[in-house]
Amino acid sequence: MELSKGRLLLLALVVILFDTNTALAETRTCHAKWELIRQDTGGRHDMEVFTAKGTCGNRAVANRCRKRARAAANTCMRTHWAQRWTPAQGPWVRPGECTSGHRIDGYHVGNIKCRIERKIRDLGWCGTQVRLMQVTSGPTDHCDSRTNIGIYETDPTCSTVERTCAMGPDPVTPG
Repeated sequence: MELSKGRLLLLALVVILFDTNTALAETRTCHAKWELIRQDTGGRHDMEVFTAKGTCGNRAVANRCRKRARAAANTCMRTHWAQRWTPAQGPWVRPGECTSGHRIDGYHVGNIKCRIERKIRDLGWCGTQVRLMQVTSGPTDHCDSRTNIGIYETDPTCSTVERTCAMGPDPVTPG
């Protein structure tokens, strides 16, 4: 079967367009973290810094990629915080929204409540009020967001940490 020059040219054009669109697909990232802020001194501590990815059609809409990355990070943190008392998979497993299948890299928190309480204890911030922030950032303001999650009231000795987090360390979960 022989192709006419017109059909051959059309086929070559379709292949070039398809290949060009595939090559132009873009991925952009945003950084995300939980931030602890000691209310009386303003002291800050970044906890669990990770990366979220967003994909889009091409370089011309790269900011759309960043918005998708920011949304993935915020969904991860919002879901994990919402499940802090009754996580779907158990108290030591992070939600699926915080895994590579949802474009999240480097998020290794199992039990978010215990991770925060242990960090407050380790920082010596027992007996203080600590504000918890959900933060995303990146090279443009399309990544930037700050959400106030709330205030932690800690007991003077942080003794409840060992009682409420007695299951053991917060393991790194795969994925």
